[in-house]
Amino acid sequence: MHEVERDTPSIRQVDPDALLHPVGPRPPSVYWVRRLGLLLLLLVVVIGLAKACSGGGGDPGTDRLATGPHPTGTPTTAVTTPARPPRCDRSSLAVTAASDADSYPAGALPQLTVEVRNTSTEPCRLAVQQDARTWTVVSGPDRVWSTADCPHPGKPAFHRLGHGKAITYRVTWDRHRSVEGCASPGAEAQPGTYLLRVTVDRVRGKPVVFHLEG
Repeated sequence: MHEVERDTPSIRQVDPDALLHPVGPRPPSVYWVRRLGLLLLLLVVVIGLAKACSGGGGDPGTDRLATGPHPTGTPTTAVTTPARPPRCDRSSLAVTAASDADSYPAGALPQLTVEVRNTSTEPCRLAVQQDARTWTVVSGPDRVWSTADCPHPGKPAFHRLGHGKAITYRVTWDRHRSVEGCASPGAEAQPGTYLLRVTVDRVRGKPVVFHLEG
């Protein structure tokens, strides 16, 4: 076999001085403008390739439609403590006393009730300890029976009474007079006409008339 001889082009060495000082028939500024244009074109190509590799850019101020399920966060519920309402004043309470009958035969014990209602537009705090209520039965000027003779001192207690809400209290009168300290029952009340007066948290209700028969 015959060897085929091929010409191998020789590598030309680039003179660094030629890069800095272009040589040619035209002014050096022309060559510099051409080189600057090529550099700008190369920079644009590099930036384009970088964006393509990163998946492309979108408007950072615009949400893009996402495919697949959306993550759902756990809602948080703010826990608020209701403000403490003021104490009920006299103008916000309606106290209504009543008896379960107009007349009671011998031996029948009067069942007495009182309703306390908040008539204001806001909730308020009602005093509910036992000594905040006073039940009194009179006959003319004679004070026959009163829970004030049997005090039950205790720590003040309050109940939040909403707008339009009411509380009802009940007592049974044993038809005997009360004595101071209530150490023992007083004498039995006589037949006649009696008047019930009830005061709740400093507010007095309208008196109620009832009769005891012999």
